[in-house]
Amino acid sequence: MNAGPADVAQWDHIVALAGTTRPQELLHLAPEQLLGRLFADQDLHLLAAQALRFGCSCSGERVEATLLGLGRAEIESLLAERGSIDVDCEFCNQHYRYDRVAARRLLENMGTGPLH
Repeated sequence: MNAGPADVAQWDHIVALAGTTRPQELLHLAPEQLLGRLFADQDLHLLAAQALRFGCSCSGERVEATLLGLGRAEIESLLAERGSIDVDCEFCNQHYRYDRVAARRLLENMGTGPLH
């Protein structure tokens, strides 16, 4: 989705306002105070604060579904080229490894055909 001229103008306005803050304000003002100062001419409605937590949604089942989506030929090609299939989650750094035996089990879900 492309930003329109109004979006660009709003962004430029926010950047200009943010550029007026001093380091001391950033360090010592509560977020509500800082926003109130920066956007004094706006009708602000702040949402309730929520604690942030990390939760990666990767799982062995999702990785297997992704591999199955590649198709039998691609899985077999990867095994022939590398001897195993390694998948790393870029969010949580979880490592998933499929050797020939694990890949064979995975391919059983796809139907019949030789695994080279």
